[in-house]
Amino acid sequence: GHATIISGRRGSGKTWAWQSALRNAPGVAVVSMSAGQVPREAIAAEYGVDFWVFKEVLKQVKMKLAQSDGLLDVPVIVLEVQHATRRLVEGIHSFAKALSSDEQLAHVVICDAGIVAALF
Repeated sequence: GHATIISGRRGSGKTWAWQSALRNAPGVAVVSMSAGQVPREAIAAEYGVDFWVFKEVLKQVKMKLAQSDGLLDVPVIVLEVQHATRRLVEGIHSFAKALSSDEQLAHVVICDAGIVAALF
């Protein structure tokens, strides 16, 4: 598992790119993140469940996708970040590493105009 960062200037087509690639694909969860939120808080706000319930859903979706012949073999979580700060990037990194690499539950796509700048 791994994560993907889509970065570019505002209006450059980042959202269009991932939406076009994943259009009609089952197993895609979109999480809108505002400044100050960490991924777990954003998931709770977006879907109304805590992170542990969300992980259980990911496990179920992963099993269903493995049995299908569709585009995806693991769920995809798209984090639409509104304004990245260094602290937020560190939280996103931990989140993406845990779900993508460590547990291999999902592929994480991070979409933000300023995420690369926040890294340095």
